[in-house]
Amino acid sequence: VQFGLVFAALGVVAAWRTWVHALRYQSGASRGWQGVGEAAAVGLAVAILYLAPGIVTRPSEAPPYVIFYGSAAAILGAIVGVILRVSATIALRLSTLVAA
Repeated sequence: VQFGLVFAALGVVAAWRTWVHALRYQSGASRGWQGVGEAAAVGLAVAILYLAPGIVTRPSEAPPYVIFYGSAAAILGAIVGVILRVSATIALRLSTLVAA
């Protein structure tokens, strides 16, 4: 249940931010790369939250784990962000072609 709740929350955040970035992209105010950075930051935040009990109980042993898992989560978040950006860009370009 906890696993599902975490992914549901991440899905809501991703949907909301994708909507915001799509509006900015359509208005010409953004190219959409900020969303990729936000996805990487969310990945890092999730990793740190997951590692928080270990960080608190053994702070001297935590840095290698935080660096490795935090970096891995940030890279995975950036990959997800790129996938979302590409799919949103394709959808927006197709919608402008259909509207024209």
